[in-house]
Amino acid sequence: MNTRPLWSVSIVASVLASAALAHAARPLREASSESGAYTLRIEPGRVGGAAPCEAVLLRNVEGSPRGRKLWERPLVNEVAPAIALVRDDGRYVVTLDEFRRGGARHALVIYGPDGGLLRHFLLTDLLTGDDWPHVRISRRAITWLRDAQCGFDDRAEQFTIRLAWGRTIRADLRSLRLLRDDDPALTRSADDAVPPQVLDLIAAASEEEDDTDEPGATATRADTAGDDVRAAEAGSHEHAAAEAEESPQAAPSHGAGASEHAGARDEAAPGEVKREHDARPTDADAARVDALADPARSTPGDSWMDVPIPQPNPANPVNYAEWLNRFGRTSGADAAVLYERAVDWFTPFDGPAELLAAAQRGEPEALASAQIVAWLECNQSAMDAFRAAARLPGRSWALPQDEPLLGVMPPNLTPLRQLARAMIVEGRRLATEGAFSKAADHFLDTISAGAHLGRGPTIIENLAGVAMQHYGAEALLDLLAVLTTDGETERPQGGVGADRAPPSARREPDEPAAALDYALLARRAELASRPVRSTAELARSERVMLLDALQHIFSRALGDVLTPDRTGIRKLVERNELGVEPEAVTAALAAVGWDATLADASAYFETVELAAREPLSRAVAELEAAEQSIARLRERNPLLAELLPTMSRVHLLKTRAEATRRAALLVTHLNAYRQAHGRYPDSLDALGGREFVVDPFTSTRFDYARDSESFTLLSRGATWGNAGTASVPSGAAAGTAAGGAASAGAGQRDLTGEVVYWPRAARGAK
Repeated sequence: MNTRPLWSVSIVASVLASAALAHAARPLREASSESGAYTLRIEPGRVGGAAPCEAVLLRNVEGSPRGRKLWERPLVNEVAPAIALVRDDGRYVVTLDEFRRGGARHALVIYGPDGGLLRHFLLTDLLTGDDWPHVRISRRAITWLRDAQCGFDDRAEQFTIRLAWGRTIRADLRSLRLLRDDDPALTRSADDAVPPQVLDLIAAASEEEDDTDEPGATATRADTAGDDVRAAEAGSHEHAAAEAEESPQAAPSHGAGASEHAGARDEAAPGEVKREHDARPTDADAARVDALADPARSTPGDSWMDVPIPQPNPANPVNYAEWLNRFGRTSGADAAVLYERAVDWFTPFDGPAELLAAAQRGEPEALASAQIVAWLECNQSAMDAFRAAARLPGRSWALPQDEPLLGVMPPNLTPLRQLARAMIVEGRRLATEGAFSKAADHFLDTISAGAHLGRGPTIIENLAGVAMQHYGAEALLDLLAVLTTDGETERPQGGVGADRAPPSARREPDEPAAALDYALLARRAELASRPVRSTAELARSERVMLLDALQHIFSRALGDVLTPDRTGIRKLVERNELGVEPEAVTAALAAVGWDATLADASAYFETVELAAREPLSRAVAELEAAEQSIARLRERNPLLAELLPTMSRVHLLKTRAEATRRAALLVTHLNAYRQAHGRYPDSLDALGGREFVVDPFTSTRFDYARDSESFTLLSRGATWGNAGTASVPSGAAAGTAAGGAASAGAGQRDLTGEVVYWPRAARGAK
């Protein structure tokens, strides 16, 4: 780690020389780290978006004239940044301002180790009321960095800007937040102090950027940079727009995130600046809904199933984190920044767990309790950011490259899952007040957020996303049950999500159930209800993480013999709290050897991956047989027996949630059919061969039957005999078979027989 003083001559000189680049004749093309170990090369874009601004980060390797490419991506800038700085270990790149526009655009942008956009700050995020008198305007440019000193403080993990008039701006590179001191000037609102000319230039820059996005145009690499900006800025803009209409007394408290919240509100006074970068599509705007489904905006090649896994090499370890991380990039707007903001603003529930559970189920007394109401009110801003993130196409992720992959714990899982519960509770409370369209939005946003989280590479992350989708789907089914008993479904004038009121305006008069356009609701639901990673994908990512661990606990002794490394084994056992003795593991691995250990691991994962591609009814026997092989390994290779994951329970939980997700989507489409034709369809043939008509338990269609006014929808599920073999009953025999299996005793699973999705009793939602 670089321990030289922050304000070294090389850094200051580069910044002072670059400060005039807002008015320079030529755009910036290259920037190097302090020691010259890393070089950022920039290919400027063209005004109007005809060509994107591209950048490549190179590690300068002796003997290589071009260096080793670490990442390549379009920058958010239209032409080029005015200033670019590379940290001396290459992990961060920070750019400041826009060529010839200065702080009017892209005032501070932070890119991470893989080139991913981590955070984007507007100039109004960075400056306070006392700063504006020092800012200068020249034609279309805003100058604020003249004679400033910028650089990385490696010891504090910060990027700092020491302004010419003495104030220092600090951005924490771990939390991606601005660090606020106790100085009142840093926390009070600066809206009234922002010069009107500054607001006009920021608004003009935003309008120019919006003008480059032609409706219906195919997304290009330049578009993805613009989407990144919209994602990174959306939290500030959308939150400020909502907060502007609230009285100061009604502003929620956000605990540790309150200071940053204040900075977000500082962007502009109501109506003074056009609220650009609203990346959330609404159902009332069909073109923007379609944008979410545009395959050009989705993440290409984000599955590792068909890509060969590099073979581990203890002598020259494979960088498996880098290999996996390339699947965690998003080509469009990145929801990760907004989820971070939502977590910063979130206040956990500190009341009885039973009360929160009852509110999540929709019990009226719990929903009306003062503790639940106060909790929801104080988390409105966190939920706003959560919903904004959920409506973006993708969420990036990156595994750490400086620590072992095995046992890595993704950040923010607990607050995100709690936020999902808050979304469900708020949605159920909205439904009790008759705000059905808003309630549906909350449930669908939760399902969509579950898809984001469930696309991560770890089992724990995936299951958290699965749980969020299950919450949302169950709540949506309950809401649909209320709506179908609340009156006939007539064609409405508006659609679900057509109104995006701020928190203070959410409490609206009751809307009749007939005011829902089920066709739009079904369309929105289909876009939100994206699947998470499959069990087979998780098995492969677990395989990669195990290979990463194995190559670090073997070392090459004399000759070509690989022997277990005692130090590496002890660290692995202690870090993951494994129930084995390091010395016993070392002895066992020495007896088994590298090749046999690798072969045993590969054989297990190949079996699991193949079985996990099957529906639960056919996969369970093979998965459990594979898990029994782990027990046989315990004496011969105790470490491998500890590290191999068991996947049958994972497959069961995922299948249950996936069936509920599809059932909720199917019921929504059935109600859209009824609204259009005056009755429910005679069979699921009317909906074609779409994915959501297929029961994931069996890979056959859900069991559907229409009666005069309603219908039944269920899964026959799977039943197991005492021997553990799976069978799928059908027709009238299903009930008997399910009952027999349920009472068969030992060897039975906890989910047998039929699962009824419709009709269902509404639980307190009315």
